[in-house]
Amino acid sequence: MSFMKNDIVMHADMPQLGIGKVLEHAMGDKVRIFFLTVGEKKFDTNFAKLVKVEGDQAHHPLLDNLKIPERGKKIEYRRMEELIQAFLEMAPDGFQDTQYQEKFRTKKVELHRQIVEWFEKERLQSQLAEKKFSEICQEALEAVDKINLIAPTEKKVLKAALSEE
Repeated sequence: MSFMKNDIVMHADMPQLGIGKVLEHAMGDKVRIFFLTVGEKKFDTNFAKLVKVEGDQAHHPLLDNLKIPERGKKIEYRRMEELIQAFLEMAPDGFQDTQYQEKFRTKKVELHRQIVEWFEKERLQSQLAEKKFSEICQEALEAVDKINLIAPTEKKVLKAALSEE
């Protein structure tokens, strides 16, 4: 059976591996797969009983968002257990950890509250009706400035677009 990059598969003889994502179907019958439980593995499709997974079973947040490198580049993937362990070393009490809350959550929750207030439906409709476009743009820029989830280059383009008349 032939597998394509991004296919979700299982190994029929090794169900303990769980589902995995095909990273690359190399020359011949070799295939590289990232499995949730064990990380990256290489198989020869002539010997490994790999089965393509379809539907709801083919989805997992980690695999759905797994970055696959360009040909010739390498990424060192980490298993879910390693990611969880690294997080717990940083925040021993998990998402309730005081330092985690102070460092990562408090500002985001406050920003969320502010954005909800700024862009509340009736308020925004009123601003639009009164043609207060520059005020809306200014609030959008303030929100974007505080968000660390938007790349600096994207922020720059947005600022330039919103500052044009």
